[in-house]
Amino acid sequence: MKIFKLLFLLLNFVALSGFAQEFYPLNFRTLVVAKKVDGKTKIEANSYFLNEKGFLWIDENTFVNAKTGERVTFSLTQKENTEEVRIDYYCSALDLSRFIKRIVESGLDKVNENLYEKAFSGIRNSIAIKRNDLVEGKKFNMLSLIVTEDVSVTAQNKKPTDKFPVDYSYPIQNSIFYFETNLRDDQNNTDEYFVTIKMSKSNKYPNKLEFLDDKNWRVTLANKQTFNGIYDQSAYQNQPISFSFNINVSPPKVNKGALTPIASTGALYTSYDLKKGKNSLAYFKFFFLKSYDLSFYGNDIILTSKLYENSPIVAPVPSKN
Repeated sequence: MKIFKLLFLLLNFVALSGFAQEFYPLNFRTLVVAKKVDGKTKIEANSYFLNEKGFLWIDENTFVNAKTGERVTFSLTQKENTEEVRIDYYCSALDLSRFIKRIVESGLDKVNENLYEKAFSGIRNSIAIKRNDLVEGKKFNMLSLIVTEDVSVTAQNKKPTDKFPVDYSYPIQNSIFYFETNLRDDQNNTDEYFVTIKMSKSNKYPNKLEFLDDKNWRVTLANKQTFNGIYDQSAYQNQPISFSFNINVSPPKVNKGALTPIASTGALYTSYDLKKGKNSLAYFKFFFLKSYDLSFYGNDIILTSKLYENSPIVAPVPSKN
């Protein structure tokens, strides 16, 4: 019996340790929407973004993930000349190294190990970390975005700053998808063709695509070859979500004093060349140098782009890392 109890505790510890945070620095602003009502700011939760990640409504300021116990809370504090919006994410992840790396990359300055800040035009953005915070008997790392506005300063700005605009993007961070690619000629225009990436959370497709955080992705092909890069998305009301990829490329090694050549991911392709080289590494990389419209088909995500036969492929900028 003791062995079973120890095994149960160990499995629970491993499960909790394995949780990666669902939200990263760029995601925090997507969690709420700030609106002006009768001249005063009101905040509302972005229920769609939270629900897609398993966080369900508890009250108007709290969403909880029933599976992990993680929670997100919001608050708005208004004083005479200041307005503070605070978002607290109670995170189960033990390793915060990726989150901290993304804080630094987002442009905030390090104050200390648990506080990063940047102020501009009367608005101070802060990300604070409180470790081992106890909530209902469970320990969490509380990750907080605090946006403090000096109203006396921002009132003088010619163009008001929209701190938390409505965001219709899809919460794809910290997700694993399986995918296949497709190329199809446009029957009406011989110099145009369509490229498509079909993605599913079930492993019905042979290749794997991991969205590691709010910026980085990694592909593992069926033959175990890998490559990685960055992504971005933008979404506006009544318009398709625009989704773009780029590949991380290391500068090629050159002899001292020699000119540095342009880094390339492979040959330039026409649709004919792509079909001929299907399933090669360069073929798959081609798909991850494009911008797409994102749509849904059942439980699948479909990324579609229309290309022109004579459009050149621009070599990506070498990574600084």
